[in-house]
Amino acid sequence: MTKNFKAAQAEYFDNIHNKDRNKEKEVIIALFDKGNYAEAQFFAQDLTEKFPDYAFGWKALGAILKMLGKTHESIGAMQKAIELDPADALTYSNLSASLQDINRYHEAQSYSLKAIELQPGLAIAYHNLGSVLNNTGRPSDAQAICLKAIELKPDFAEAYYNLGNAFNEIGAHSEAQLSYLRALELKPDSLQAYDNMLMGMNYNPDFNISYYKEWAGKYGDLINRAVNRRFTNYNYNISKSKDKLKVGFVSGDFRNHSVGLLLENMLSSINNVELYAYSSHNAEDELTWRIKPYFKKWTAIYDKNDKESAEIIYNENINILIDLSGHTRFNRLPIFAYKPAPVQVSWFGYPASTGVKEIDYFIGDYYTATESEESHFNEKIYRFPGSYVCLAPPAEALQVEELPAIRNGFITFGCFNNLAKINDEVVSLWSEILLQIPAAKLFLKAKQIGDKNVCDILLKKFKDRGIAEAQKRIILEGASPRAELLASYNKIDIALDPFPYNGGVTSAESVYMGVPVLTLKGDRFVSRVGESIANNVGIPHFVAQNKEECIKKAKDLSSNIDELAGLRAELRNMSLKSTLFDGTRFAKDFEKAMFDMWNNV
Repeated sequence: MTKNFKAAQAEYFDNIHNKDRNKEKEVIIALFDKGNYAEAQFFAQDLTEKFPDYAFGWKALGAILKMLGKTHESIGAMQKAIELDPADALTYSNLSASLQDINRYHEAQSYSLKAIELQPGLAIAYHNLGSVLNNTGRPSDAQAICLKAIELKPDFAEAYYNLGNAFNEIGAHSEAQLSYLRALELKPDSLQAYDNMLMGMNYNPDFNISYYKEWAGKYGDLINRAVNRRFTNYNYNISKSKDKLKVGFVSGDFRNHSVGLLLENMLSSINNVELYAYSSHNAEDELTWRIKPYFKKWTAIYDKNDKESAEIIYNENINILIDLSGHTRFNRLPIFAYKPAPVQVSWFGYPASTGVKEIDYFIGDYYTATESEESHFNEKIYRFPGSYVCLAPPAEALQVEELPAIRNGFITFGCFNNLAKINDEVVSLWSEILLQIPAAKLFLKAKQIGDKNVCDILLKKFKDRGIAEAQKRIILEGASPRAELLASYNKIDIALDPFPYNGGVTSAESVYMGVPVLTLKGDRFVSRVGESIANNVGIPHFVAQNKEECIKKAKDLSSNIDELAGLRAELRNMSLKSTLFDGTRFAKDFEKAMFDMWNNV
C-alpha cells in the first residue's frame, strides 16, 4: 500500500466520520483519473457499504470494476445505480459498454438508446451504440451513429476509431485508415487506435510494408516508454535434456473464437512442455472448459494491469511466453515490453509483425513466411515444417454431400469470410469470373450481410462491374450458428479466397467440408495463408500466381465436373491427414519449436 494511498485512506475515513460525501467523491475521482483503479475500488466499495442509497458510490464502483475487467460485478453495480438514479444517462451508457464486453449486445443496445433518450447530446452514448451496431453486423448504421458522436464532440478520439472500424467492416479501408489517423492525432497515446489502425492495414490492398513497420515501430516505442523496469535476470535451472519447459500463452480468446479453435486440437497431445494460460478476457464458454484441463495453471489477468501481469508471469518462471492476439481485441502486448520471460513469441492470432521489440520470434511456415520477406518483421521467423496452424475437426460438421453443380446444372462459387476482407479489388476479380462463366452464381455469407444497406451497396458494386442481374447471381446470407454455417458448404462447389487478407479458419473449414479454395498468391504473410492451406492439404493447383491465372483456373476447374466431384469426395480425408488437422503431428512440431527456441537462448 503506497504512502499516497494511506494518506487518501486517512482522509477518506475522516470524511466518513464527518459525513462529507463530496470530499469522498473527490478522492475516488482523483484516484480513478490517475488510473489507480484497485485503490479507487477500495474507497468506492466502502462508500456503498456506508451509504447504500448514495447513487454516486454505485456509479463509481461500476465504472471502476469495468476498468478492472470485473464485468459481471460492474454490471450489478451499475444496475443498482440506475435503481437509485433512473434519470442518469451516463450510467445507462456505461452499462451498455459493460454488457458489450460479454457479448450481450441486444441489452447493450437498449441501454444505449435509453441513454440517448435521456440525454440526446451525450456523445459517449452514441459511441457505445455505434460499437453495438458494428459488433452485430450493421456497419452502415454504425457509421451514421459514430458521425453523430463526432458532431457532438469533435475531439472524440474513440468515436473516430470506432468510425474506422465501421468503414473497415464494409471494405472501405482507405476511409478507415483516415479515421484511425484522426483518432491518433487527437489522442497520440491511444493503444486501441494503434491496434485498430495496424490491424486495418492488413486488409488494405494498398498496403505498404515500410509504412506498416513505421507505425508498428511507433506502437512499440509508445509501450516501451510506459515500462519503468524490464526483467533481465531469469533464475531458471532448466536442463536442456530432461526438464519440461514452461510455456505460457497470453490471450483473450480462450473460447469459441478462431484462436481457441486453432489451439484446441494440439493441446491433448502435448507431453514434453508444461502449459500456462494467462487469460485477458473474462468471457468463457464450452471451448474454454474443454481446454482448461490441459494447462498446468490458468490465471486470469483481465483485472490486472500490465506491470502486475508481467510480475505474475516472471515469478512463475515461464521460459517461453507466447502472444496469441497481436493487435486484435483484448491483446496485452504491453506485458511483453516488460520482458517477463527470456523467450517471447507471437503466433497465429495476428498476421503481421507486432512492432514490439521484446518479442523475439514470429511463427509461420515455409509458405506464409518466405525468406525474401523476413524484413517485414522485427521478430525472427520460426517456420513449422507443415502448416503453422492446426484446426480441430468441427464436431458440428455434417457429411460432405454430392457436388451441388451436379443437381444445379451450374457452378456455385462461395465465400464465407468476414465482409471486411471483400474490398473493391476482390469484387472486380470475382465479377470478371462471373462474366467469364455466365451461368455461375456467387454465394456470400457474413454477419454484415444482415444489414440491408450493406447488401444494397454490395450488389451495386457487382452491377457496376457488369453483373447486370446481380440480385439473381449473387446469393447473400447473414450470420448463422456454426453448424448451419458448416452445412452451407454443401451449397457451393468452389470457394474463392479474398485478398490481400486470406481466409484462415474459414478456409480450413471449407476444405474439411469438401470445398476446395481457389486462392491468389500474395506478397506477404496475410496474403499467403491460402497458399499454405492449399499446399499442406495437397491441392497446389488451386493457387493462382496472378489475377489472370485466377480467372483461367476458375473457368478450367469449373468446367471439369467429374474431377471436381472426385476431389470433393476425397478432400476431407486429405485434410485430416495434413498438419492442418492432425493434432498429434502438429503437437510434435510445436514442442520441437519450443525447444529449438529455448536452446538458442
